[in-house]
Amino acid sequence: MHVAALTSPLLRPSLFARTGFLRLHVGGLTASACVGSSDRQAACPSVGNTFDDIDKFLERFDGREPTRIKINPRGFSLSRLRVWLAEAEQFKATDEAISVDYGLPKQTYDYAAVNETVDGLPTLSQHLVLVAFDGRSPVGYAGMTYSITDVRREQHAGLCIELHLVYVDPRRRGEGYGLDLSVAVSWAARDLLRTLYSGVRSGTRISSTLEGDFESKGGEAFYDQVFDALEVERDLLLGVDRRRVDIDEIEYEAGW
Repeated sequence: MHVAALTSPLLRPSLFARTGFLRLHVGGLTASACVGSSDRQAACPSVGNTFDDIDKFLERFDGREPTRIKINPRGFSLSRLRVWLAEAEQFKATDEAISVDYGLPKQTYDYAAVNETVDGLPTLSQHLVLVAFDGRSPVGYAGMTYSITDVRREQHAGLCIELHLVYVDPRRRGEGYGLDLSVAVSWAARDLLRTLYSGVRSGTRISSTLEGDFESKGGEAFYDQVFDALEVERDLLLGVDRRRVDIDEIEYEAGW
């Protein structure tokens, strides 16, 4: 970790609203929150053709407890997560061939953001692992990486969010945990865009990109859920008209 990561003007604790999902702790982002029925309803997942279809879909999960989502959880190490993945994989479908740790860092969680130069631009980045828990038991995870660039001489700031693998325990699929992870990832993505908007100088133009690769229809639906959330956040922020800060349309960078 570079010391500059602790003092980046675009990533300050005061910029994260108390009602937001993300928190800045010791130079890195973290979070812990529950996703419940009202959160799923607000996300309005793209299922069926009518709102009644959505309501019927969501009713299936109303009977269970909210899902606790933690980012880079210190109480559940990366090594423990890998052990759980190996156990869960014993119950996978025979035709499923994926690398289940694709969305994970190599050795440990990235507890701090890092400032480095990428393609000649100062870039702040961090890998986030969102782990979903049913009580104390893990049921799935999603990996994502954010990168923020700040080019003051050009009055431009950039946000890139890359979505990695989304994984749900084969024994718990069909219970809505993938949807809950998409809600939490959407919260994180929106918080990042909102915080960047709040931290840049007047006259700055912000560009945002959401990246990902599809391996299944479920993965595509997950990506689209996050993309739609970012577009909604962009529209809300542009309505604020704060200090002539502009936000380009969210760039869709994904495919099979």
